[in-house]
Amino acid sequence: MKATDIQTDKWLKSNGLNPNTFCDTPLNLVQAQKTAHNLLKHHSALLTADETKLLKTFLFQLRQKCLIKKVLIANLYRVMNLGTKINREVFKQLKALNKR
Repeated sequence: MKATDIQTDKWLKSNGLNPNTFCDTPLNLVQAQKTAHNLLKHHSALLTADETKLLKTFLFQLRQKCLIKKVLIANLYRVMNLGTKINREVFKQLKALNKR
């Protein structure tokens, strides 16, 4: 294995992506997976219990190869919309801090 492959795998894992299934996973699922991972990692304090459960369930489904095909498009959009909502909240908080 090349050094670049090792670095790539390390980067993918640190961003919550599976290097073994990365090439086979549709792009919209990869984007939602990265969004869910980042929300849980960086903004878990802004999430409700139901939102956290949704994200963890979504990531669990994506880790299981047999469950990837069962991921509902509705859940994918819920994850992406949740990411947008949390980003807006973070932006508002940063804007309020900068006004002081």
